[in-house]
Amino acid sequence: MKADQVARQFRTGVRAHIIKRMSQVAAIVNPDRTENDKLYIKTYIYYIMTQLDENPTFESQKILILPERISQQHKDISREWFKIIQLPPSDLQFIDVKSADDGTWDDGTEIWRLNPHFNADDGLIPSSLIPSKIRSFNFELHRAIIILENGAVFAYGQLHEFQGWPNVAENGFIESTDRIKMKQCFLDELRGGLSGAEGAFGVFETFHVVKYYKNAKAFVTAEGIVLTQTYVEIEKKYKYSFTPIDPKFFGGEKIVHINHHVWDAYVTKTGRVLIIRGMYKESKEFVTELTTPQKVLQLPFFMDELHCLILTKKTHFTALRADGRIFSIRYEDGAVRNATDYAIQHAKSNIQEYDKRIKHFTNVAMSFDFLFE
Repeated sequence: MKADQVARQFRTGVRAHIIKRMSQVAAIVNPDRTENDKLYIKTYIYYIMTQLDENPTFESQKILILPERISQQHKDISREWFKIIQLPPSDLQFIDVKSADDGTWDDGTEIWRLNPHFNADDGLIPSSLIPSKIRSFNFELHRAIIILENGAVFAYGQLHEFQGWPNVAENGFIESTDRIKMKQCFLDELRGGLSGAEGAFGVFETFHVVKYYKNAKAFVTAEGIVLTQTYVEIEKKYKYSFTPIDPKFFGGEKIVHINHHVWDAYVTKTGRVLIIRGMYKESKEFVTELTTPQKVLQLPFFMDELHCLILTKKTHFTALRADGRIFSIRYEDGAVRNATDYAIQHAKSNIQEYDKRIKHFTNVAMSFDFLFE
């Protein structure tokens, strides 16, 4: 049996619930939402199926329809290409899916091009280190951040925050771990007792980063060291840098997750959540915030059960547990409330439909997605 036949035989169907504004996400996961809040929630449901007739909504069907305005030759070539695509075996799971351009769904005709730097027959991407496979990639509004397994990091798109280093254009492509072109600009008040020695990783020196949290503009190493974007003001201009944060600011603990929304949340390996004010991180103010956080709370479940934090507000933060449940944790009294039901109900096509489990939550550009299974 072919791979696509196996996949279709066993597929249960999943759907994406797409929300256009963070304020609407906040209302969906707020146990105290009002009827007025509900009026402003505008969302889209996309059914992720392989055939046109399997998708019950117009929005879902559009993804599988070739635009009328493209040429017949383009359509013929595209259809021939579609014929060679096979669905993966049913036991294969994708760990991540991203879109292109600015990260949003578009009704128009998108032009997709291979990026010559990030495509190789053997999957090994060249860098100033050694060729290596891609570990992760993140699309911000006007920039992509790509991390290789060997620790090399690339930025592609708007680069104005990297212009504190010499010969960096406003838009383009750089390897921030090129130790010949990119040197560290660590700030001692944040670095503390961490190493400032020269290393192989350019702006990160000896620190091998493995994950990027785009909204927080922070990288994390496998050892849980955070390297975050900060700035100093020099002659009425901001100079940005990525600086490691001494673990002493986190009680000596390893950081395993970061969320930025209205405020920032740093989650430690033991499940402690340190809440600080979200802001443009001027170095001295940042030190003050880390030294005296707004709040320190504990996750209401084991750390290995955390899927991600959805948002961090001035009164509470919201967490998605690995079992698909959403919890809202209030700062004032530490109250923990289940906020799952409305998100599940809002993603249904009709009230008789059975409940689906929330599998993932992500943010792409200005849109926010719940993935259900």
